[in-house]
Amino acid sequence: MNHPQAERIGAPEAARISGLSLRTIQHRAADIPGAAKLFGRWTFDVERLRRWINDQEAQTKCQPISTNAAPSGGPAYRPAGPSTDDLYARLIGRRRNADSTKSRRKSAPLSTSESRA
Repeated sequence: MNHPQAERIGAPEAARISGLSLRTIQHRAADIPGAAKLFGRWTFDVERLRRWINDQEAQTKCQPISTNAAPSGGPAYRPAGPSTDDLYARLIGRRRNADSTKSRRKSAPLSTSESRA
């Protein structure tokens, strides 16, 4: 009984088909059906690789958790505490106060106790 030879590809082609990096394919090859290491190189049965990818996609389909949730970043989502704009304004105000205090110290005449030192 003749069995048709399965088409085998190397790791770079398997990476291209799967959309994974070459390094990931090589590292996880033992977990992929149809993978075999021949003479120190990973090879993959194309049909089994594609079937495995389809199975993985079917298992990881995203399903909405809730339909009445507020969209991310919408009015229902406001973190507690001051906004970024408020924090920025405070920081700038502190800087300006610190700068004006420094300039007043430099321009103020020395008191008699400071001049003796």
